[in-house]
Amino acid sequence: MEKIITLKDPTSPAAEAYRALRVNLMYATLDQPVKTLVIAAPATEDNAPVPPDVAVNLAVVAAQAGQRVILVDADLRHPLLHVLFGVPNADGLAQAILGLEEKAALPLVETAVPGLRLLTTGKVPPNPSDILSSHKMAELLERLKAQVSSMRFGYDARLRPKVESKDDMKKRGLPSPDEGDAVALAFASTSEPDMWL
Repeated sequence: MEKIITLKDPTSPAAEAYRALRVNLMYATLDQPVKTLVIAAPATEDNAPVPPDVAVNLAVVAAQAGQRVILVDADLRHPLLHVLFGVPNADGLAQAILGLEEKAALPLVETAVPGLRLLTTGKVPPNPSDILSSHKMAELLERLKAQVSSMRFGYDARLRPKVESKDDMKKRGLPSPDEGDAVALAFASTSEPDMWL
């Protein structure tokens, strides 16, 4: 966890910027509170992994502010959250989606940050984009929402569900920016198609 700036150096300007971002997001959504925050990294030319700094640090400051947070690693190509938090990655998002009909307990992992739990990727199947775009992903979201005051998703834009429109997202039960359920953020150099799920 030494690479997580809000834990390593909580009085640094960068950590303070994450706290300010959390407060700004809270005030920006007062009329329609947001429970799910999707933080998408843009596709890179060389397909290199993009560190999930924004998702991780926002989740940490939200938990430090008293929210119950689940941070979901939906980057099925380059999973990193388990490494950053030093936790196992045996079961996670992929297994939760594939085993939903069993209604078993979700494989959430406690962290050293009170109020912050992780859903790591787990063992990644050969078809990761199919997992994220499946209807079971929507069922999983509903189960997760019932357990928290906020969720953070960190994922790779190259794996975003193949949807044609916001209406298609609603049909699949995925977070949509116009519902107040999700805010999509992208960072670094981002093309317009990468800016929404």
